[in-house]
Order: sequence, then C-alpha cells, then structure tokens
Amino acid sequence: MKEIKLSSKVYIRLLKGQSELYARDFEDSIKGVTPGEWVYLLGEKGHRFLGYLNPFSTNDIVGRILSECGERKVDNSEKYIIETLKGAITLRLRVNEFNNGCRLVHGQADGLTGVICDLYKNCALLQINTAGMDKHRELISKTISDLIGKSVFLLDNKKYRESEVLPEIEVDLNFPNNIEVSENGLSYELGASVIQKIGYYYDHRDNRKKLENYINRLAETPKKGIDLFSYVGSWGLHLLRAGIEKVDFVDQGDFESTVAHNLKINDFESSRGQFYRSDVFKFLDHAIENGEQYDVVVSDPPAFKKKDQNKGKALGGYTRLHGRALNVVTPGGLFVAASCTSNVSLEELDQTVKEASVASKRKVRLLDVGVQGADHPIRSLSDKGNYIKYILYYVE
Repeated sequence: MKEIKLSSKVYIRLLKGQSELYARDFEDSIKGVTPGEWVYLLGEKGHRFLGYLNPFSTNDIVGRILSECGERKVDNSEKYIIETLKGAITLRLRVNEFNNGCRLVHGQADGLTGVICDLYKNCALLQINTAGMDKHRELISKTISDLIGKSVFLLDNKKYRESEVLPEIEVDLNFPNNIEVSENGLSYELGASVIQKIGYYYDHRDNRKKLENYINRLAETPKKGIDLFSYVGSWGLHLLRAGIEKVDFVDQGDFESTVAHNLKINDFESSRGQFYRSDVFKFLDHAIENGEQYDVVVSDPPAFKKKDQNKGKALGGYTRLHGRALNVVTPGGLFVAASCTSNVSLEELDQTVKEASVASKRKVRLLDVGVQGADHPIRSLSDKGNYIKYILYYVE
C-alpha cells in the first residue's frame, strides 16, 4: 500500500476519533490515488493509520480513516475486512436478543467506515456508501452471509453513492417482499415499497423499552397516547403493550396498512390504533385548535439538519415541534423528546424542550434519559456516531 503523509494540523482531530479527511489534510499529493484506493496515512510521532482515499469525491471528504495500526502492517484490505467483520458480528451475537435482529455493522465504530448492515429474522440488509468499501462489496456481502447463515441484500443509498461518484446498483430481483423484524418481543413486517434507509430503526430499541417499563411502574396506566413520526409504529406498539388503551400513529408517509398489519400480528385489536397520514406540525396545530390531548406523547422525528452550519435551524425546528407537542399533553402526562440529529447534543435537545415549555406555559420535569443501544456502539461520548437522544418528561 502507498504511504501518504498527513498534515500536522489533522493529527489531533484523528486522535479524537474523527475519520473524515479533506484535501487540506495532506502534505503529500493525492492526485495519483485511484478512487477507493487503500493506503497508509502517516501522522506525527510515528502514528500510522489505515484508510482509503477518493480524490474525486464531490462532498469535500476525500478520505476515511479505518483504524490506527502503528507499526503493524496490514497484509491486504481483504484480510482486514474479513477479520473486522468477524469481530463486529461476534460482538453483537454474544447478546441473545441480537440474534433475532440488530445492527450487525455500524460503520466507523466497527472500523468499517461506509458499511452499515442490519440483521432481520429472514435476511440482512447491507448498505455500502464509500468507494473504498465498494471495491470489496462482494467480499463484504459473502462474509456476512457466511457468518450469520442468512441471505444478504444490498440496499445502497443513492445520494451517498453519487457523492462518491459510484454507480447506482439495481435492486436484487430476489429481494424479499417483506422484512421481518423482532425487537423487545414485538414483531414488525415492512414491505419492500415502504422501507426507509436500511429498513428498520433499531437505534431506539432500549429507549422504547425504558418508556414501556416506566409506564408499567405507574400506579395508574395512561389511557391515550400518540406516536408522532411513527413510521411502522414501533413506539406506539410499546405503548399499547404497556397497557395504554388507544394510540394514534401520525406520519406523512403511506404507512396505514403497515401499522394495521403490525397491530394484527402482535394481537392488538385494530380499534386500539388509528393511523393518520399527515404532516406532524399540521396535525398538532389541528389537535391544539380542537382541544385534543394525550396522556403520553412521543416525538421521534427524522434528522432535521445534518451539517454543523445548519445547527441553529435544527434547534429552532425542535423548539417549534416541542412547543406544539407540549400543548397536547394532558396535565400530569408524559412527553418523550427523541432525536437522531448527530450534531445536536443531549443538553441542547433538553434546552429546546425548556424553551418550548416556557413559551407554551407548561412546566416540565426530566425523568429519564437514554442513548443508542449496544448494537450501535461508539468510541466515546464525543464520537459523531453518538447520535441518538431520548428524554422523558413529566408535564405539569
């Protein structure tokens, strides 16, 4: 492998666990590097990193760090991929529940930047987003399939592949009609036509269980709940199992039949769940206007703004959303503020609820917090991969 010398300015950033490299981060020219080529990246004080480069990337990121290897030589990229995949999957499957479904590979946190793989009951879905990993897509897919004994289907992100100047890959003709999910003892089925990203969102698994457990500890079970940005109904089904009589599911996507089916396969009567296809902000405005209230309100929106320069807009969006949500919480009810926006911290999410509570004249008390589950590991709390936030409030 080629050796490329890094700028001294990037050294500290890499030691903090950041993996992205930009054109300004190199002392040596990278013009002669082929897209996705694996290289050794040389830092100060003898530090040596393994990574790959893509000088033709259109998103400013021209390289990725995989791991620090010191004086240790990596014989070849294929051997590294196989050994690292084995380590990542072994870490998950030592947890009994994860054998039924989990995130098997979590990109940078597992030393496989650009690779995401989720395990389901009937298959695994794999996403490869970078040129360095795309060179080995068949090896990655086969290795995972051999390790788990299930078929692996590629479900790549068109947007990410475009930024890496990678071709769009056609969907496998054998792609299953339904993805079968198991989480916390509940079952879900997702039709191929409604799948988002890599299928299901396992990342709030532990937080959904925490909320259910808290409700089960209450002297009096709340009666009415709402799952905002519901997707396939994960939060709402946990509310129903906790004993809540009726849950409304709200999403702007066409998930009515999916939610109805998931109610049925979990033996919940259809009358206990109602799906509303609507923009959540508009739905809440209408609910406020009509005096609708809920004993438990869960708000788990998609990421608002992913770039640091748009952070102010993201925080403003959360404040507006939380203000509306608090206005439909029954006095003495519960409110969940959840987030998957990576550049918004737990403290900042909490601050948006505080600001919203002042504006809506509703006092809140923080009861519980949570982060992502163990199948979404991180290197440290400052890791960019630490993106999931969950806060439970009591609303006076």
